[in-house]
Amino acid sequence: PSGPGGSALVFAAAGAALISFAAIFVKAVSADGVGPSAIGMWRTLLGSAILFVTARAMNVKLVLPTPAIVGASLAGAAFAFDLFVWHRSIVLVGAGLATILGNMQVFWAAAIGRVTLNEPVSARFAAAAGVAFIGVVLLAGAGSDVELSPDYVAGLVYGLLTGVAYATYVIFLRRSNTAADDGSYDSQTARSIVVLAWVTLVSGVLLGAASFVEGEVMVPSTRAGVAGLIGLAVVAQVLGWLIISLGLRRVAAAMAGLVLLLQPALATLWGVLLFRERFTGMQLVGAAITLVAVYAGTRYRS
Repeated sequence: PSGPGGSALVFAAAGAALISFAAIFVKAVSADGVGPSAIGMWRTLLGSAILFVTARAMNVKLVLPTPAIVGASLAGAAFAFDLFVWHRSIVLVGAGLATILGNMQVFWAAAIGRVTLNEPVSARFAAAAGVAFIGVVLLAGAGSDVELSPDYVAGLVYGLLTGVAYATYVIFLRRSNTAADDGSYDSQTARSIVVLAWVTLVSGVLLGAASFVEGEVMVPSTRAGVAGLIGLAVVAQVLGWLIISLGLRRVAAAMAGLVLLLQPALATLWGVLLFRERFTGMQLVGAAITLVAVYAGTRYRS
């Protein structure tokens, strides 16, 4: 593609493709016996270490102002809960379904904004939310022969909670970035890297504590499990989102929403190809409806 806009679009799409492997890495490492909270711990601690080293190499200040530290701590707690429920959803209902449910965060973010900040919600956005609800009902198995076992229902609940947790995380992350804007950073990128490093550090500590309390297996027993954790931290946690952030700054909001849908779409495809996850015809219809509604919600909210 020619021109900066085309290059930015390629960057954003490449980043979305990279983070689509997050659920696949989680499922692969969980097959090695590592618990879902422990997977989140390694993902965030390794990611935090990479971000701190990067920030140090850029010669930027690592200590944030107190308000930014408070915001980063709240964002870290929200992100820890996000990974806590999402990783369990992946194990129980599969990479594709869990990722699609997590992408409902655009509607939860609007609901939180409406309740806490009295932000307006347009009629188009409300309609998109209604359509998304119908899609989720079909995706969950309504009208299909899907067995609604206790584990399956729990996985669905975890998937929906993922969206709530992620929407909360984004709100606190933005506040932390704003509070860190004290003029001591040369660029938004440098500031964001430091903030995200602290956020993921807090998340890693909390997830590690949760894993210890739950008595999970915390260390992979095979080289494949170790490689999966490293891939999750480097590819999905750091590299994917860094590339996305570089690309989305120069992409129109409507196109950005469409590009980001590559993540759940590709995660579903990888789940089918690599783990033989299967969807009924009605579930596929529900998935399509949900993704279209999420795109519409992203566009109208933007």
